[in-house]
Amino acid sequence: MARQDTRLMRATRVGFSALIFLVVLAMFPLTQIPTGPIKILLLALGAFLLTALYFIGGWLADIPIQRPRLFLWILIAFLGLHIVSALASSYPWHSVEEVSRVAVLFLFYLVASQAFSTPGHVRPFLFMVCAATALATACAFAQYKGFDPFPWAYEEKWLYRMWPTTFGNPNYAGHVLVLCIIASLYLAAHWRWCWCILFVPPFLIHLYFAKYRAGAVALAASLVFVLLAVGVRRWVKRPVLGVAATLVGTATLWAGMLAGGVVLGQTGDWTRLRIEHSIVARGNAYASAARMIQERPLLGYGPGNYVIENTGFWTPFQQRQFATRHVLDAHVHNDFLEVGAETGLPGAALYIFLFLIAICNGIYM
Repeated sequence: MARQDTRLMRATRVGFSALIFLVVLAMFPLTQIPTGPIKILLLALGAFLLTALYFIGGWLADIPIQRPRLFLWILIAFLGLHIVSALASSYPWHSVEEVSRVAVLFLFYLVASQAFSTPGHVRPFLFMVCAATALATACAFAQYKGFDPFPWAYEEKWLYRMWPTTFGNPNYAGHVLVLCIIASLYLAAHWRWCWCILFVPPFLIHLYFAKYRAGAVALAASLVFVLLAVGVRRWVKRPVLGVAATLVGTATLWAGMLAGGVVLGQTGDWTRLRIEHSIVARGNAYASAARMIQERPLLGYGPGNYVIENTGFWTPFQQRQFATRHVLDAHVHNDFLEVGAETGLPGAALYIFLFLIAICNGIYM
């Protein structure tokens, strides 16, 4: 049963919406990366301000604090593991920044679990995310046509052709666009928000020009997952069994595709297939991250320390690549492997568990 909606809850939700609007569009020209540090700063300030607003305001107004029901203990364990892993690492002070980001997200969860209690509370927030991203897409189109209002954003001209806009990086833009496409479709499924379907075409165009191929795969996989869930619902009436059947069906599809890929790799003629350099680089990054996990499976190398510690695990391909480019590999480009390399197998397990709980609850609802 939803809690009584108080003025404090409404004010906090407005604060969340205003913050996400600013974070999506914020850029600052006086930092090395104009779109990264300013967003992190806004998130940190917003987390502490919203936490203070809600909990101090609730104490003054004598509003009871509700215990979060879903992710609380998992997130406490996840944050605690990050702290322990940072302290046990070779570069504890370097890990502080990454630990602080997890702490900021933890504060957001605590406040959101108090202020958002019904789907109706979430829809205006999702609309603000989509609206801010739509403005970013409009800026991206102007950027593509040569009317970039912030020409200082990047000196590397090739990025302009990939529509990074206020996200500063095509991959970051792709991550946000995938989520906003799904959010727009969700909003459009409710008659009061049906016009949000208009967001979808420009988001798809932006995603195409960002060349975020993994996003297209993710959307296709999401569609298959939804169709499977709907099909299971027609045949399995008990929700718990329906959730289990959907997950088993999805795992079976994944296993079948993986087996097909392995068979093709063993028997197919790969000499005619031109594999792009970026895909080869990702595969080598995955291999070196897996070796890091094997070396320290319990606590990993410390949050944020992948960029430092990974150098000792470079594959021959990575050694040649970074010798010519004179850069380090900042990310694995795979969240699960990176969390495992930095906080060990327990951290990766908790991270996967968070996803599974969210997915299962979504299917159940």
